[in-house]
Amino acid sequence: MLGKRRAARNREALDRLLQERSNSQCAECGEDGVSWASANIGVFLCGRCASIHRKLGSHISKVKSLTLDDWSENEVEHMKEWGNKRANRYWNPYPRDNPPPITDDDDLTVERYLRDKYEKRLFRGDNGDYDERGSRRRNGDSRRKNYYEPVSRRTASASHTSSPAPQRSKYPVLTGGPSNPKDRFTYRRELSRLEDMGFEDMDMNIEALKAAGNNFNRAIDILTNQSTTPNKEDSPPPSLPPRPID
Repeated sequence: MLGKRRAARNREALDRLLQERSNSQCAECGEDGVSWASANIGVFLCGRCASIHRKLGSHISKVKSLTLDDWSENEVEHMKEWGNKRANRYWNPYPRDNPPPITDDDDLTVERYLRDKYEKRLFRGDNGDYDERGSRRRNGDSRRKNYYEPVSRRTASASHTSSPAPQRSKYPVLTGGPSNPKDRFTYRRELSRLEDMGFEDMDMNIEALKAAGNNFNRAIDILTNQSTTPNKEDSPPPSLPPRPID
């Protein structure tokens, strides 16, 4: 647990980074006003793009709140080193060829773009003009291994050459059943945070929090890894008893 003074210094450092114009807008969709960030990629995000980043998995993007989570000094230094401008210059050096999403795009379109950008590394190529520090390469420079790359090139290429065997999901399947009013009060703070991130089904959110043992990040993983979302309105009505024969 960070000391109060150290945590306050780290938060002040993040606030100073947000004063830069490029960091005050979401690194993905350009939305003004950011409250989240990917601590390992080094970009600042809006609430919607942060929730979609979480779908990529924490091994690709480690999403943290700028105001509610504790930040270590190493994480803050990493955000200083990268930031939106430098990170985008590294991960997508030719945005005209690979246009980023806009705020009007649906979540599926944004997720597809982010997976192409960070998981499949389609926009980087093998002869990028910018190195892993986001600086323009000189002629003859050789590519160096990027310590902060969430997915190694070998892992990314292997995913295209072989199909992994199906694995049993490590996340419970949520039913979306009605919640207890007492639980809504107990989890009121967590529910407010989830709603800000785009998770609007209160019953599902409570069920996920319970399944996660009130571990907030685990609950988000459970919610974002549901293959299907129960639709209460589409559930069939209860069957009627058979009509008696006269």
